[in-house]
Amino acid sequence: MHTSCCSQVCVDKFTYTWQLAASFAKESFLAATHVFNQTSRLCLLSISG
Repeated sequence: MHTSCCSQVCVDKFTYTWQLAASFAKESFLAATHVFNQTSRLCLLSISG
Protein backbone atom coordinates (compact mmCIF):
# COMPACT_ATOMS: atom_id res chain seq x y z
CA MET A 1 0.00 0.00 0.00
CA HIS A 2 2.74 2.39 0.98
CA THR A 3 4.75 1.77 -2.20
CA SER A 4 1.77 2.31 -4.50
CA CYS A 5 1.02 5.60 -2.74
CA CYS A 6 4.63 6.68 -3.17
CA SER A 7 4.68 5.74 -6.84
CA GLN A 8 1.45 7.67 -7.38
CA VAL A 9 3.12 10.77 -5.96
CA CYS A 10 6.06 10.19 -8.32
CA VAL A 11 3.70 9.84 -11.28
CA ASP A 12 1.87 13.02 -10.29
CA LYS A 13 5.12 14.94 -9.99
CA PHE A 14 6.39 13.58 -13.29
CA THR A 15 3.13 14.43 -15.06
CA TYR A 16 3.10 17.94 -13.62
CA THR A 17 6.74 18.52 -14.59
CA TRP A 18 6.14 17.19 -18.10
CA GLN A 19 3.09 19.41 -18.58
CA LEU A 20 5.04 22.40 -17.29
CA ALA A 21 7.90 21.67 -19.70
CA ALA A 22 5.49 21.19 -22.62
CA SER A 23 3.76 24.47 -21.81
CA PHE A 24 7.10 26.28 -21.58
CA ALA A 25 8.26 24.79 -24.89
CA LYS A 26 5.03 25.86 -26.57
CA GLU A 27 5.36 29.41 -25.26
CA SER A 28 9.00 29.55 -26.37
CA PHE A 29 8.06 28.25 -29.82
CA LEU A 30 5.30 30.84 -30.21
CA ALA A 31 7.64 33.62 -29.08
CA ALA A 32 10.35 32.49 -31.48
CA THR A 33 7.84 32.27 -34.34
CA HIS A 34 6.62 35.78 -33.58
CA VAL A 35 10.16 37.18 -33.57
CA PHE A 36 10.96 35.35 -36.80
CA ASN A 37 7.84 36.73 -38.49
CA GLN A 38 8.62 40.27 -37.34
CA THR A 39 12.22 39.99 -38.56
CA SER A 40 11.13 38.58 -41.92
CA ARG A 41 8.65 41.41 -42.34
CA LEU A 42 11.31 44.01 -41.57
CA CYS A 43 13.68 42.38 -44.05
CA LEU A 44 11.01 42.36 -46.76
CA LEU A 45 10.19 46.00 -46.08
CA SER A 46 13.82 47.04 -46.28
CA ILE A 47 14.31 45.09 -49.51
CA SER A 48 11.17 46.39 -51.21
CA GLY A 49 11.65 49.89 -49.84
